[in-house]
Amino acid sequence: MSKMNVSRFVGANGDLIKPIQCEIEFVTPAFLGGADQSAELRSPPFKAALRWWWRVLFGAQYGADIFTQESKLFGSTDGASKVRIEINGAGLMPQKKDTFNGTRINVVSKGKPFKIDIIDYLAYGLYDYDRQQHKNVYRRNHFSAGARFGINIYAPSDKKDEVAACLQALFAFGGVGSRSRNGFGSLHLIKPSLISAYGVDLKQVKAQEYPTLNTASKLFETRQRFSQWNEALSEIAVAYRSAKSALEPRHQFETRGLLARPIEVRGENIPNEIRKGRSPKQFIMHIAKTADGKFVGRILSLPILFYDKDKRSRYDAMIQKMHTELAKTLVDKTGDISTLLGVSK
Repeated sequence: MSKMNVSRFVGANGDLIKPIQCEIEFVTPAFLGGADQSAELRSPPFKAALRWWWRVLFGAQYGADIFTQESKLFGSTDGASKVRIEINGAGLMPQKKDTFNGTRINVVSKGKPFKIDIIDYLAYGLYDYDRQQHKNVYRRNHFSAGARFGINIYAPSDKKDEVAACLQALFAFGGVGSRSRNGFGSLHLIKPSLISAYGVDLKQVKAQEYPTLNTASKLFETRQRFSQWNEALSEIAVAYRSAKSALEPRHQFETRGLLARPIEVRGENIPNEIRKGRSPKQFIMHIAKTADGKFVGRILSLPILFYDKDKRSRYDAMIQKMHTELAKTLVDKTGDISTLLGVSK
């Protein structure tokens, strides 16, 4: 990684701030689109991801002061961010592809059965159906799995451990760019090894009205290691879709509407609060690359304190049902969360 200019990153005592330096690899395709839908390797998606993981890891401990503390660190309309990111991706070129060759599954629409690619199911909205070619064609380009780049992250000395923990969580469970909650844009830390000073005791954290690691959180992992990322992503995608389908019969949306909103299905009578609502799902998909070059799929559950008090018991029952269904095909690895965050047991 080339040497970067650090002269503008100065601490309160006048000393230069030493950055967190990482060499990173995309494990799955990353859709980091600009305004023209072309992929760009820029800092905002990475800062947004760190900010989101900061809330997941540290939000509960700050309580009602969370937004003030978050804004102090990551910036707001009233002040600049204290976290700065520089990326070295020289020569990294975006690609375009028609298909990612995931597992094909059977579905039914308007009474007619047909097959779809499960990865297309995860990437819904990133492609158009070409009637002449009779297939989905991705309209957005991406950075390919295996593409490598360098990143420098500067943070205040008293917040560096928190930022390192967020970065570790991003490598272990998350991703960047469009559909990152569905496993796209998963990242792998090549070097050096990042060891966070953050430890998490799930028994001490209660659910909030936003995603956090808390008493109800679960981590699920594929039972086997795969030779290709698309095999691992297909495995967890099929498990997730199967679990979601088990929540209620077809043509009913009340329970699935607690899982994620909006839901829009042509020809279906969906309640307005579900069809027009906004509530991202709290099940985060990720593909991890192992030391021997294999791929493992993960699903991290981050249940919330549901914002509608009258529906909290139904929401909690839905979460438990999802956990039960996911455990039928995946392995419960909740006990490994602290280790994956970089803290030795």
